[in-house]
Amino acid sequence: MTRIALGASAVLATLMGVVGAVTSFEEGAFTVGTVLIVLALGSVAIHAVLSPQSYRHPRFTGTFYRVWGIGVPLLAVAALVTSAFAPETAQQVAYWSGFASVALLAGAVVDHRTARTTVSSR
Repeated sequence: MTRIALGASAVLATLMGVVGAVTSFEEGAFTVGTVLIVLALGSVAIHAVLSPQSYRHPRFTGTFYRVWGIGVPLLAVAALVTSAFAPETAQQVAYWSGFASVALLAGAVVDHRTARTTVSSR
């Protein structure tokens, strides 16, 4: 998976989560909170793709990242197809798929960053 495709999927997942949150929930603090959470997770995911050295160079060619990068556009297509039949359900599909996607990617890159501790030589 190229970093450009992965970055595009990270942006798409963030947008799906934000648009899904705004259209799914009533106006209020909950909507603002969910949008902020999705934006925070999305910014970590996008930053990791733009600046992999900050996250100890995750192997974006790994199986997880390939599946993730292909899965996000498929979820977006599923949300679009669902919107033709059930708009309310499509809003929920967009929100939950976007939220879960950015959370998975942000979690993976942060875990990669923290799991690789250097062994001190004594």
